[in-house]
Amino acid sequence: MTRQLSASELELASRALVSARETNLGIEVQLPVVYPNGQCVAVVVTVVGGDYVVHDAGFGAMSLTGSGGDFTRSLAQKLARIGRDYGCEFVDGRMSRACTETQLPVAIALVANASRLVADQYWDRRERKLRDFMKEVSLVLAKVVPDDRVRRLQVVGDSGTTYKVSHAVLAADRKREIAFVEPIPDQQSVDRKFREFSDIKSSEEYDGVARISVYDDRSVWRDGDLTVLGRVSNVVPFADFGTRLQKLVA
Repeated sequence: MTRQLSASELELASRALVSARETNLGIEVQLPVVYPNGQCVAVVVTVVGGDYVVHDAGFGAMSLTGSGGDFTRSLAQKLARIGRDYGCEFVDGRMSRACTETQLPVAIALVANASRLVADQYWDRRERKLRDFMKEVSLVLAKVVPDDRVRRLQVVGDSGTTYKVSHAVLAADRKREIAFVEPIPDQQSVDRKFREFSDIKSSEEYDGVARISVYDDRSVWRDGDLTVLGRVSNVVPFADFGTRLQKLVA
């Protein structure tokens, strides 16, 4: 039977999530705040010019660039605004805040959360890119294929896993699928789409359905990613998608 925990027990368990250690930068405090890569946020506390300074040692920026984000001028300006919203400064890739001794707990929490938001920017930008590319692929489909020949579809792969196909293209008789079309906006999407198409390919039910991976050829791609996709689908650059689609539905 699950026992009822006391408030003091929960408080103690929560405090155990915070740890501190001395480093060559100062005292590093690890907190129960998580970057998108799964690492816990850590901030450094040091003394500069008679003031306590809490900073993230650039960990937020490193998480951002490590995920594939680029530091553009507009992004740097946005990160500076995020810092100001949290009462911090974002300078030279580092989020920081000066404070008094009594303000340290609040400063540590503010810098940690501002640092996490720095790392979050890559994923926010990636989500927008994904939505924009999916919309572009949908617009090409709408121009070439009649509305009643395109639909979203749930299919079951050979493993029994259910997948949501972004665009299922129907034959002229509207009774059967002839192609599953998936937008591939970036390299981070490759592994998931490879597993999905590989599982669908192994299913006898969809043996005659073409699998089409439309990738954004305006971005730089590793040859290996496109090779992997080519093992389970027809890989089509977005620039050629309209032409290839016309041949498919002719």
